[in-house]
Amino acid sequence: MSGSGPGRIQAWGREALEHHRAGRLARAEALYRRILAADPANVDALLLLGDVERARGRAGEAVETCGRAVAAAPRDPRAHLALGAACQAAGRPEPAAEAYRRALALDARCVPALVGLGNLHGAAGRLDEAIGAFERALAVAPDHAGVNERLAGALALRGDLARAVRHYECAVAARPDDPALAGRLGTVLWQAGRLPEAEAHLKRAVAGRPDDPDLHNNLGLVLQKQGHAEDAVAAFRRATELNPGHHEALNNLGYVHLSLLEPEQAVEDFHRAVAARPDFAVGWHNLLFARSYLPELDPDACLAERADWGRRATAAAGPPPAPPAARRRGGTDPVRVGYLSPDFRFHPVGFFIEPVLAAHDRSRAWVACYANVAAPDAATERMRAQADAWTNVSGLSDAEVARRVREDGIDVLVDLAGHAGGTRLPVLAYRPAPVQAGYLGDPLTSGLEAVDYRLTDAWADPPGAERWYSEALVRIPGGFCCYRMPYDAPPVTPLPAGSTGAVTFGSLMNPAKINRRVIALWARVLQAVPDAHLLLFRHDFASAALRERFTAAFRAEGVDPERVTCEGRRGANREYLAVYDRIDVALDTFPFCGHTTTCEALWMGVPVVTLAGRLFAERMGVSLMNRVGLPELVAEDADGFVATARDLAADRGRLAALRAALRDRVAGSSLCDAAGFTRTLEDVYRDLRARGGRGGRGKGGAGRG
Repeated sequence: MSGSGPGRIQAWGREALEHHRAGRLARAEALYRRILAADPANVDALLLLGDVERARGRAGEAVETCGRAVAAAPRDPRAHLALGAACQAAGRPEPAAEAYRRALALDARCVPALVGLGNLHGAAGRLDEAIGAFERALAVAPDHAGVNERLAGALALRGDLARAVRHYECAVAARPDDPALAGRLGTVLWQAGRLPEAEAHLKRAVAGRPDDPDLHNNLGLVLQKQGHAEDAVAAFRRATELNPGHHEALNNLGYVHLSLLEPEQAVEDFHRAVAARPDFAVGWHNLLFARSYLPELDPDACLAERADWGRRATAAAGPPPAPPAARRRGGTDPVRVGYLSPDFRFHPVGFFIEPVLAAHDRSRAWVACYANVAAPDAATERMRAQADAWTNVSGLSDAEVARRVREDGIDVLVDLAGHAGGTRLPVLAYRPAPVQAGYLGDPLTSGLEAVDYRLTDAWADPPGAERWYSEALVRIPGGFCCYRMPYDAPPVTPLPAGSTGAVTFGSLMNPAKINRRVIALWARVLQAVPDAHLLLFRHDFASAALRERFTAAFRAEGVDPERVTCEGRRGANREYLAVYDRIDVALDTFPFCGHTTTCEALWMGVPVVTLAGRLFAERMGVSLMNRVGLPELVAEDADGFVATARDLAADRGRLAALRAALRDRVAGSSLCDAAGFTRTLEDVYRDLRARGGRGGRGKGGAGRG
């Protein structure tokens, strides 16, 4: 036995550790096994062997080895800690948590056990418990980079960005040369809106890890947010060069190309994103919604593509469970209405649903809101106070949201997003309510069979439009929406042309809606009114590259770039609306026309010339102009659009009178009659409850969820 005595075992141990630390794991493992052959209860060798087995991908063997260590030294917290790590690596979260707790029972200051527990809670979505565990670890080791990093990550997931930044900063201070950590700090700074700082940290990270596609992608997001569109494109492209299947970078490229007068390229980018990852839900919704921005809107192709998505979403939801207990249809009891939206906040959809929530008659309707809102604001709190029930569904699975809807006994579930950003449309594929409808957020069909109805009006969807929707159309008498006037709008000012001597046409539209066909038509307007000017304002125009693209596009249409001003800056809503003080006549876009922007222009005393198309996306302006008694501002074709704009510009007296009277006209119209509109909407909901799902054809109410 002299060959395996204590001295020889110690020598083997020293040699094994050298190999272990150098990454020569096979040689280290052989020596640990030699030690254990001589001394089967050697705890150090067992723990180190378990670590090697885990590192070599044999977590199941590591669990067995660490279990032997616990049996040999049940009072040693290291053994329980190692067993917890092995169980966690083997995908056994409950035994792992129990092992960590036993380690903590023996040593309450065991930081790795607290971190392990925090990681388990975080992986299970128990963010509050994860944060608690990391905070306990931080109390023991306040400068520990890894603990600060994990706590920061959990806080960021919970939306506590200010604290997340502070703890990432502590981690970076402890590991200043770690580019991955600098990248995480930069990302959370971006989420917190601290863009210049985010850019600086992400550039440091990219310099340290130039081959990391995620860092290039995150840098691109920061550059895009600051209006550096061309630089953002370069960053996203670099990410896709490093990883051609980087679906997020491809998706982000689509966003930028939408704003750069390249909607066709954007659609191609979104196609590539979902091809790279077929289950990329955000990419699919972006692809479907982006078609709204194409210069040639093909409603038949849109219906086919969205219906194909709908079939896949329905299949993913799985077969329905047993139908819910039958609920009484009709009668005088309040209809139970559920609104599902990511936009219960300062957002265009919020401007139209907030007055409805405030005006609902509780004797006629019981209202639940399902809010997919990660960052609530003052508007969120106002709307929360107006609902009978409020559930923040951010972070919940679609199936879980559907279960909540079913438990609330909703009669009519109304989706307010369609395929727009932040949507939870797949919830409706589970059929959680007997009647389901789409409203407001998306100008095109959902394509989902489980959405029974689409709320619209006869101006936005005239007879014959049914062919382009998978839903049955429900035309709300008197108009499809109700507008909440801006609380902070400045007063209407006198006609700008009175002081400038020339008419200024303008648009505050999303640049993605201003395609090359729109530019060509607007150029005709400028040519018809030779002394007129065009002002385009949106925060996107902070990008010099975007401004140059737009002025070049007008130059190509024969318009002197000096006659076109593109401005972009961020500011308060009051400052944004004050831009209308410089505009005499607003020009609408097509085929995706304005809605919120048109209402804002009218409220600020600015008439809007709009072009009528075939379906809702092209006819929102038709509805709005008729609602406020200005049907003469609707043109039926391009020549009529130019003539209407030219005639308005030529009659300064008419323009001045319109400007002075428009706010009162809008305020007194059905567009702003919240009480009257909501009574009508409640009647619609009660009728839909009586008719049942799938357009009253008896297919609704089976229920999934």
